[in-house]
Amino acid sequence: MKTNKVKPAFWPPLLAWLESHSGQTVPWAALSEVVTGNTSRSRREKKDKTGKKQARKRGRKNESIQRDDRIAENLLPLLKRLEALRLVRLGSESVVIASPFRIEATISVARTGIAFAQSDSGEEIFIAQESRKNARHRDRVLVRLLPEMGRGKFEGIIEKVIEPFASEFLARIIAEKDQLFLLHLPDTPDESYGLLEKKRGLKVGNFLIVRTTEKKLPAPMRLPEQRGKAPAELPLFQFRAILDADSLQSDMTRVALRFQLPLEYPKKAIPSKREIARLEKIGMAQKNRHDLRHLYAC
Repeated sequence: MKTNKVKPAFWPPLLAWLESHSGQTVPWAALSEVVTGNTSRSRREKKDKTGKKQARKRGRKNESIQRDDRIAENLLPLLKRLEALRLVRLGSESVVIASPFRIEATISVARTGIAFAQSDSGEEIFIAQESRKNARHRDRVLVRLLPEMGRGKFEGIIEKVIEPFASEFLARIIAEKDQLFLLHLPDTPDESYGLLEKKRGLKVGNFLIVRTTEKKLPAPMRLPEQRGKAPAELPLFQFRAILDADSLQSDMTRVALRFQLPLEYPKKAIPSKREIARLEKIGMAQKNRHDLRHLYAC
């Protein structure tokens, strides 16, 4: 489909018009006027410069039909993509525009800083590094579409973080300067480095649990070699606890922090022996279930 490879020329004015009419129900004719008005004006001006008015009159009807066909070919697939993003709802005679004209998505960030916001429908929206703001990998965010469209993919900017995926991370102190420690966060692909104010009892090499803050500070030293452009500022973290790098508990804590798993489960989440026996009995009563326990050798 052509709309997956190139940006339709009418996308910027159409996006601005949809945002200005958010929350309204508009007829299909209004959308057609937005699109055709943008394309026909340039054609008329070009014809006027050549002075071929008679030729324009004779071919006006054919051009109008061809233009409408081209617009329908590009407009309908684009509107269906917007409908999948829950920005519009297409009807037989009208189009309902969502309010606010924004998308809830989950952001995925690479080590280079490039990010994509994936909507619930699976549509990916490109997010430039400067448009990420304070969003981190796997955060739930609110995205506003931009007039740009690279290779047929929507581009957007993050307006706010709806729900952060994690607030605490595993970190290791790798350097120090003045009153700051330089941290390495091995489990975050987007921002692998951060800062921590010096605290008594901490030293280079310690493994820590740190919590995010809203503050950023200028990088006090040159960062270790990494992909992409080194940031001028680094996020400031808050100290939570120190870990023993050689203990099994520290490894389990790291896994729990990375995947946001609870360190302790309530008793109700662990079934009793009686409950397990009941579930086994129910399962074996089904005709399509077979008892294979005698095949296991311990």
